Amino acid sequence: MIVAAIVPGAWIGVVVAEGDGLGQWTVLCAESVPLPTDVARLVLRAEHIATERTGRAGARNALIAETIDGALAAHDRSAADVGKWRRDVGAAHWARVAAACLDGFTNWPTTAHGVTREAGAMLLWWRAQAEQRTAPLSFVGPVRITPSADLSSVPTLVCAPTIPVSVSFQVGTVRAAIDPGSAWLAVVVARGDAPPLSLVAAETFEVGAMVPLAKPRTVTRSDGTTSQVTHRRSVTSEHVTTIASGVLALLQLHDVRRVVVEHVDHVHLAESKAHSSRMATDLVRSAWVEGAVSERLRAHGIDVATVASASWRARIAPRVADGSTADQRVDVAVRAGFVDWPRSNVHARDAAGLCLYDATPIPERKARQRVRSSGAKVKRRVTSARRNDPLDAFIDAAIARKAAVASGASGAGVD
Repeated sequence: MIVAAIVPGAWIGVVVAEGDGLGQWTVLCAESVPLPTDVARLVLRAEHIATERTGRAGARNALIAETIDGALAAHDRSAADVGKWRRDVGAAHWARVAAACLDGFTNWPTTAHGVTREAGAMLLWWRAQAEQRTAPLSFVGPVRITPSADLSSVPTLVCAPTIPVSVSFQVGTVRAAIDPGSAWLAVVVARGDAPPLSLVAAETFEVGAMVPLAKPRTVTRSDGTTSQVTHRRSVTSEHVTTIASGVLALLQLHDVRRVVVEHVDHVHLAESKAHSSRMATDLVRSAWVEGAVSERLRAHGIDVATVASASWRARIAPRVADGSTADQRVDVAVRAGFVDWPRSNVHARDAAGLCLYDATPIPERKARQRVRSSGAKVKRRVTSARRNDPLDAFIDAAIARKAAVASGASGAGVD
């Protein structure tokens, strides 16, 4: 049995889980998406769908809920209103909700956003109500909720045949971009044939984990100041494999067929040996992650194209004489190139810039027209390179000898 829960908001939380009525359920999808039309594509394969229509006040959330209902109705589907589940959970529930999600699902992602955790908690509450509990569900510490085998008997649920998840509700090519790094890897999925694009998903994966050092050490910065280092980043093959699997799952979820990946083609090392060593380590680690992810995607039939950082930045955010930095120009370009770009980190922003690069046509170069001057010809000044040419040196010496002979002859004729 597959069940889905939807929590509308500025970002919409969606959780799709599968179970057989025994023990914990398995999460098939735990996303936070910006567009209501993308929600339906994620939950259509669910046999039962629940949404929150009355839990939050505001015209915006009501409009989002209506849009979701319309997208579902286009495929003869509908969602059950779970009611005011927040009243039973309580206001200060964030830690308890997170603990309940970790305990209620076998593979709950620890990096899920707040609205996604709310969707997971609402799904747990809804399952508890389906079990016809006599008392309201209490989120005190980790809560294990066993789904009922007769969940389909709840009268407000609507059953329908499973529909493939690759159904699309918007016009335009689905494209994706990856910004790999030594500490974080960002993936952005967008839709559109030309800017402005619509954001479908944006995820940031942590590369490795921070582990404590056996003994703190002092590091000297390039400006001469010092700092205490107590942790280091540890990256193993298991970490890289997990990231590659997560990226593949995200792209397959949104039916992506082509992805653009940033790569580094040149680097300027610092004067400090320690700083240069850290830069080299980061570059090697980033290349490792980039190669592993690209290889996994190609093995599953996804076309992978690489582009240098300088190339995509020059196309979408060229240099201008206004004193702005490269990051500032990219930030402006991304906000203008997406119709719904939210607040994000720099990694997701750069991945969005790559998406814009992929959707922006290559500008045509204008042929340079040579303008002939109508004035008098000016003799070119002999350059040092010309004077250093052996043939030119020989000619110059011959001219000097001829001038010396001529001056000597004119002097001998004067008495």
